[in-house]
Amino acid sequence: MRTFIVSSLLAAAACGFAACSGGGGSSATPYGAVAATPTTAPTSAPTTGPSSAPSVAPTTAATTTLATATLLGSAGFVAPSGFTAYVLSDDTTTSLACTAAGGCTSVWFPIAPPSGAALSTGFTSFTRSDNNAVQLAYKGHPLYTYAGDGAAGQATGNGIVSFGGTWTVGRP
Repeated sequence: MRTFIVSSLLAAAACGFAACSGGGGSSATPYGAVAATPTTAPTSAPTTGPSSAPSVAPTTAATTTLATATLLGSAGFVAPSGFTAYVLSDDTTTSLACTAAGGCTSVWFPIAPPSGAALSTGFTSFTRSDNNAVQLAYKGHPLYTYAGDGAAGQATGNGIVSFGGTWTVGRP
């Protein structure tokens, strides 16, 4: 027990307490974005009856910027809060289809990159042209969470056509 507590404290200290909190939607983060940290997404509590939310079975994210979980049958990225990360088909780091002016970022929240941590292969960060906020991207596609997902592990935004393209789960 003592070893576990010491290990937990060391891990928290190495993480930098605030950087690994995984909070979401604070007023300090633009548009309710979720600050991405290299952590494992929380698991859903087991249920005994039918549930509208898919099971979140995250993988260890020690070597990746975002954790993954089984979403709609295959691995997809999840923010530290456990909420699904999405990409918009016509959105790139150099040409944003999802903008604040168009109302998109009030429904699709840009995911911020982890503070002070190196990004793993495929992940980049960029400064948004509409508000100068820094956002996380995977293989050139900005990552967002969706206001319509009511709980961690849901992927209700997958397949929605809006804001100039089709939204899909961000996948490795």
